[in-house]
Amino acid sequence: MISEIQKKKILVALTKSVPITITTHKVSRDTELRIESILELILGEFGLAEVNDKISYCLKEIITNAKKANTKRIYFEKNGLDMTSEFDYKKGMISFKEDTLTNIDYYLTLQEEAGLYVKISFLSRGNTLVLTVKNNSEISQKELSRVYDRMARARTYQSMEEAFSEILDDSEGAGLGIVIMVLMLKKIGLSEEAFEISVNKGITIAELSLPMEQVRAEGIEMIMDEIVNGIDSIPQFPENIRRIQILINDESSSMTDIAKQISIDPAMTADVLKIVNSSQFMLPNKVENLLSAVSLIGMKGLRDLILRYGAQKTLQFEGSKELWAHSHFVAFSAYSLAKGRRLSKDHAEDAFMGGILHDIGKAVFANISSNLLSRFHDIARSKNLPEKIIEDLFAGYNHAEIGARIADKWNFPSSLVESIRYHHDPLKCSRANRSVIFALYLANSISGFNKGDILFDQLEPDVLDFFNIRNEDDFLNLVSELQAKFDREISTF
Repeated sequence: MISEIQKKKILVALTKSVPITITTHKVSRDTELRIESILELILGEFGLAEVNDKISYCLKEIITNAKKANTKRIYFEKNGLDMTSEFDYKKGMISFKEDTLTNIDYYLTLQEEAGLYVKISFLSRGNTLVLTVKNNSEISQKELSRVYDRMARARTYQSMEEAFSEILDDSEGAGLGIVIMVLMLKKIGLSEEAFEISVNKGITIAELSLPMEQVRAEGIEMIMDEIVNGIDSIPQFPENIRRIQILINDESSSMTDIAKQISIDPAMTADVLKIVNSSQFMLPNKVENLLSAVSLIGMKGLRDLILRYGAQKTLQFEGSKELWAHSHFVAFSAYSLAKGRRLSKDHAEDAFMGGILHDIGKAVFANISSNLLSRFHDIARSKNLPEKIIEDLFAGYNHAEIGARIADKWNFPSSLVESIRYHHDPLKCSRANRSVIFALYLANSISGFNKGDILFDQLEPDVLDFFNIRNEDDFLNLVSELQAKFDREISTF
């Protein structure tokens, strides 16, 4: 059901922690087959091929319940019934199943006309595969309680036979399916906590979280530890940059002392002047004096500049020009988004720095020595891991986590470490850094959108809401605006 080209795109999306999404109004048989093919491919990548049948059942059950919820909403509205009324609910459920099954095409057409959908997504979140099913028929608190009651009852059953013999649900038929799903999860070593259902802004969200096969996950963790522990084999920051860092952290240092040390490096001097004369400062006259530039940038700005400059000078490799070009676009866009959202100057600067250094994990991989690479392969062989795991890591899998660990080892500020760690997974960050990381995530996603790596439908809704992006037209206007601003910015240098 999926072509070789589509398979490659899916695997790239997994590597980049971009959700693979399918949005549908009807969940046709062709759509079901496509979902099955994608699931089988992804489970294979996660070392979970042997549980494909059980996970497939669970996903089908979740999708069926989402589809049924949309049909139920249309049915009740069509018959003038209030789903929140206990009397109307009981009355409607008496004939719901029979009426909708005999006229399913009619009700599916009404669902599509009403804009009701089911959205299925597959997301690699570190060593966890998250399967999400969303539908825009909000589940009531009573129905939500009913679901969790069924899940609680499922704990008491020891077998499928026991569940079948004790459960009878003529009105909806959903109770037994949920119980079987929980029993399926138990069979593969997961509790019902792997499944979660919630409501957010009228959207019902069901999530199934599947940890990667344990041996494979342990192997990847060991390799990541080796990368961080072996970081001494990667070139350290140049001596002049370390001296400037010491001066910046010394309260007794003056701007003159720092400017003198910077002036030793002509390239860094040019970078400082370039920044202070950019649109970021919007000065009426061009600044050509280094001391004046240093004073305008300030201590925090200088600290950020040194980190950025040091990383770029240290991590040079084949292809680094393209990576840093991408990082500059993301940094500029994140800064612009932060300013547009009226975040503080410090937050806007943090968003810029996050943009510059968010892909540092990829840069570090490219600088790994052949000896260290051999150690990774030895670990893979000792754990009976496929060599493809090493390839995946070098292609960018878990680069955010690796980059964050390295940034922490290099004593980057904790807020910057968090930005690097969660730039693909913004909802997991701390509340204190959420606005900065939201800006970074959206900026990075815009870059991916421009390259055709991500679609609007794959973007995190909470981030879109934060930036008041109501629909795809709003997003496209933002993309065009940021690209035009960036083009004007780089044309001035």
